Amino acid sequence: MDIQEKLTYYSSLEARRQIILKSIDEQGKLTDELTNKITGCLSKTTLEDLYLPYKPKRRTRAMIAKEKGLEPLADLISKQGSTGDPETEAAQWINRKKRTPLLKKPSPVRAILLIRQLNI
Repeated sequence: MDIQEKLTYYSSLEARRQIILKSIDEQGKLTDELTNKITGCLSKTTLEDLYLPYKPKRRTRAMIAKEKGLEPLADLISKQGSTGDPETEAAQWINRKKRTPLLKKPSPVRAILLIRQLNI
């Protein structure tokens, strides 16, 4: 590695270090010990290994459906099997949950589409 390559590597390492420190700090999980380990890193691999437990997870559609409180509806529909009408059940369930903002525009079809992400 020549000097220019090293400068580029360590500059990008420092930029990534600052991003990681900010992310962990925003989560409220940054300790003095962790800060020292992160600032002492001399390789990107070690830096990323330290960050891995704190790295925000990607939200899946199934997670979003659970966050919107659709898991009980999914359970209800799966217990029905092929005998019931999922759209009717979803409409009744949404009407009972009027006061809970489940979806921006509550509709049985939208609820069912999200429920399918829960792998029932």
